[in-house]
Amino acid sequence: MQSIKSDWQSYAIALVLLGGTFATYWTTRPFADVVASKTVKIGELSKAQRMNISLAAKYLDGATIKPNEQFSFNKLIGPRTERRGYLDAPSYVGPDTPSTTGGGICLLSSCTYQLALESGMTVDKRTPHLRTIRTVEPGLDATVWYGQSDLTFTNKTHSPIQFHAFQDGADLKVQLLGTRSDTHVCTLRTYQQRNDRDHLRVRVVRSGLGKDEVISDDLYGVPRIKASTEIVRQL
Repeated sequence: MQSIKSDWQSYAIALVLLGGTFATYWTTRPFADVVASKTVKIGELSKAQRMNISLAAKYLDGATIKPNEQFSFNKLIGPRTERRGYLDAPSYVGPDTPSTTGGGICLLSSCTYQLALESGMTVDKRTPHLRTIRTVEPGLDATVWYGQSDLTFTNKTHSPIQFHAFQDGADLKVQLLGTRSDTHVCTLRTYQQRNDRDHLRVRVVRSGLGKDEVISDDLYGVPRIKASTEIVRQL
């Protein structure tokens, strides 16, 4: 009888220890905090664009970047081909809007780029669009083209980070998960200046790493139809 009682006591102690271990893990797990988050409306995009974005988001969702590891959007997402499920959809290529396989996923890469900037990542490679686009604020976009234009950045923190990306009805939601105490939370400011009727210069400045840092200084073409609606802030 004494042996049975002792066994139950040992079992109870083991449960308490296990619960404590689980609680400690839950509060200190590497992806406990939402470090940065973006939600964008995609309901007005074409059905093919939404399907391409949703498919690419599935590859991004759960992607983990270790400390000092470089992230490559093209390497993670892979080729945008019909065999892999991508559809022909409108995309921004130069002054035109042709249909390309996988068109629309630049919205996902642009969200990823913004989260990288806001969490203090070191951006290694990023290409802006040649002209302003209606879905992303100028200066905060990142165009991707498999085999040509890529978005890459390096995790300079001491903890791993992880992406959570999914389509929620008419919204695309992208989150960067990590440990807030080990991740820089930065703010971005954009300054716009119209050089002439057809061009817009945009400078992006990041604050939060102990200094103001000029991230980019881009020159965009401005479609004539949108020229009268541009909001211009002098440098």
